[in-house]
Amino acid sequence: MNFNRENSIHTFILYGFGSTRYKTPLQGTVGSLAATIFAAVLSLFVGSFWFWLALSAILTWVGFRSLQIYKRGNNISGEFDPSWITIDEWCGIFAGCCTISLVFGKLDLSYQILNFVLFRYFDMAKPFAIFCSQGWGENFGVFADDLLAGIMSGVVVLIIHQI
Repeated sequence: MNFNRENSIHTFILYGFGSTRYKTPLQGTVGSLAATIFAAVLSLFVGSFWFWLALSAILTWVGFRSLQIYKRGNNISGEFDPSWITIDEWCGIFAGCCTISLVFGKLDLSYQILNFVLFRYFDMAKPFAIFCSQGWGENFGVFADDLLAGIMSGVVVLIIHQI
């Protein structure tokens, strides 16, 4: 990877704001855990559905643009979804928070922990819809599977709460 000055901010964003800067065997899990911790802290102060929706949309757009710029500047092709890119995990965790907040408003820590566990399950198992979404364009597919996994985890948290 090329870490020149021109793409350093994009690299930082793609690394999930530096949460997976150092290579680990479970980079997706580490990035998701960092996003969950950040979401837990944020939810102490804010919690409306509209906040989580806006945050998810902005983060997805910024991550998507950073991926486009990074790939263009480093002549990357063929690497569909490198494991070191974890901003998509952040987007997925926040999509789950958005889904849960639609019903509950502020997020309880137990919902966030359950969202994390379910998100990692859906992200790794990739049920049919999530698996198919990876093919939705070279860059968008990187984010689509995680957004769907986040939404699905949020829906399951809501179903579990109703039981």
